[in-house]
Amino acid sequence: SGMKKILFFYPALTDGKSAPTLYTAVPLSVAVLAAQFDPSEFEVEILDGRLKSYTQQEIKQKCENALFVGISAITSQQITNGLAFAQTVKGLYPHLPILWGGWHASLMPEETIRHPLCDMVVVGQGERILPEIARCLRDAKRFDCIPNLLYRDAQGQIVRTPVKRYADFQLTDNMQKAYRALDLTPYLGPQWGNERVVGYESSRGCPCAC
Repeated sequence: SGMKKILFFYPALTDGKSAPTLYTAVPLSVAVLAAQFDPSEFEVEILDGRLKSYTQQEIKQKCENALFVGISAITSQQITNGLAFAQTVKGLYPHLPILWGGWHASLMPEETIRHPLCDMVVVGQGERILPEIARCLRDAKRFDCIPNLLYRDAQGQIVRTPVKRYADFQLTDNMQKAYRALDLTPYLGPQWGNERVVGYESSRGCPCAC
């Protein structure tokens, strides 16, 4: 009942013991994904594991009414921290799908989908396809028409959908929409002689064919 929710988790990049958090700028990789959702259709929230540790009770409350939990990770401690979060989610909501994306999952999708705490892998840029996944989950439709996915079907078999390269690689909806899913206060800070600096994405990739 009510508007369905999309929850993104950006894990900490360190274990918090041996090294401090590397950086705490806006998690642009998940912020630009949040921007793709129409706020009249879905509620979107980003949890940033670099800024705080979430209790089981907080995770339970945040996941209420969620269609899926999306975790973005590079090959690092982010995977370990992401798995710990996923384990808590599955303990509370065994049927809530957990999607993995980001560089690690995109480069090693077959290995990623084999993990029991992963229900679906989004390979490559997720802006176009994540809203489609959300609508399929909400409307109980099949995923086989959505490109660049690996997922487990009802029989537990791994399905890989066709690869599609989108020509408009620079597809990023207005960054202002991305900020809606975040409390910007912890990300604003002094830098380069300015008092309040916040990160944004103006373009993506390199114009050179290197």
